Amino acid sequence: MASSVPPSLEQDSTAERDPALQLPFELFSEILLLSIDEGLNVETTVKRPLVLSQVSQHWRSVSLSTLRLWSRLHLQITRSKATRHASLVETWLTRSDSCPLQLHILWDEEVSSMSHPVLQAIVQHSDRWQRILLHLPTTAFPSLAPIKGHLLILTELSLGSNDFSRLTLDMFETAPMLRSFESINLSPLDLSLPWAQLSTIPIVSISIPECLEIQRRCPRLQNGTFILTFQFHSSLQGFDIDIRSPFIRSITFVSSPWSTFLDINLLLERCTYPQLVDLQMCDFRVPPRAQLPSFLARSPNLRSLDLRRVALSSEDLIACLQSVPNLVSLKLVENSGTGDFFTRDFLVAMMFSLQSAAGDGDTGYAGSSSSNYLVPHLKHLEIFISPSDSVVPLGSFVTMVESRCGLGTGNQLTSVHLWMKNLNMVYEVLGTERAEDVQERIFKLQDEGVDVTLGDFSPSSYDHHVSVM
Repeated sequence: MASSVPPSLEQDSTAERDPALQLPFELFSEILLLSIDEGLNVETTVKRPLVLSQVSQHWRSVSLSTLRLWSRLHLQITRSKATRHASLVETWLTRSDSCPLQLHILWDEEVSSMSHPVLQAIVQHSDRWQRILLHLPTTAFPSLAPIKGHLLILTELSLGSNDFSRLTLDMFETAPMLRSFESINLSPLDLSLPWAQLSTIPIVSISIPECLEIQRRCPRLQNGTFILTFQFHSSLQGFDIDIRSPFIRSITFVSSPWSTFLDINLLLERCTYPQLVDLQMCDFRVPPRAQLPSFLARSPNLRSLDLRRVALSSEDLIACLQSVPNLVSLKLVENSGTGDFFTRDFLVAMMFSLQSAAGDGDTGYAGSSSSNYLVPHLKHLEIFISPSDSVVPLGSFVTMVESRCGLGTGNQLTSVHLWMKNLNMVYEVLGTERAEDVQERIFKLQDEGVDVTLGDFSPSSYDHHVSVM
């Protein structure tokens, strides 16, 4: 029986049920792309594209015509699902047509296989590789040999493995657009790479001599994160390389979990970064007091300093801050048991103007003279402490904040956050009257527009704040 509803009304009804029909193709396509723009994972690169292509015929048509929707893939491959994974990869490669590819391929099995159908498939499209992460058994890397000379648009490369075997590879040595390289559990100096053109090393685990050698090979390095380990199997010996890099703007030094007693002074004394803006150091139990102040003094443009679980006393920290007069942001995480910096001496040194350290019952302290303010341009301060006892100079802390927020010079602190364990116990030791005074002064600062927090934290929130990766 023929429908008695006029075609125009049927179309209006369909449009009401699916508003996407009223959108121009280009706009709808961009909306689909926005729905997956949240990093590369299985959800955004596999599940969502499939769902979007199955809503209706119209959605499928637009999805299949949006080539970039299929140009990103995050896949954990196994031998048992090799056929299924290979079929999925072939589908994505076909639907993405000539689009540049972003691929995360992870193969974590302990296998002796030399290759995998997924690797064979993506190798055929290496001329489209743009941002690539490959975490494979070391036995599988040689199967990538055909890509050599066919990496014309590769810009970011990450290589990793779980078996820590030494591996020599040369298939990445010609990649004219490569600017970023990271290595996980692979010795980077065993790889032939276009080192001279790299500007970013997101993460690499190496010894101090290897760190110096990589910096020597990367004269245009701008950003780097180095996880430093003790020297085990490196062929490099000694610390006789001096680095003066005019391009490095951001650097992170982290000791590996099994190398926290590594002496970073051996690295700092060799490095000079005159354009350094951001510095982060994490997990060093050997005090860097011998070289860190002079290292900082050689970085006159430093704006952000992040010291997490670095063994520094308050005296050491003051010496470091005297070397960075242009600092804008400071983050400190106390390293309990190997150097507690959060003392009255530190807080008094941080004060502006001559004020008593009121609130702690002590009146013999005065702030820095106006001609010698410590980090006078500081605007953001965040501190995490795990006090070994409950005697914490909260009054001095608030006085310091007050002194740096009332000068009218335009250089005041705008955000201050102090996080500590067992804050309630600290308040109890302080006493009701002094605790209430501290809280009232903080409320007043907040009313005046200062973003100030004095808070307790759990281990989980602490881990969130201080996580490196």
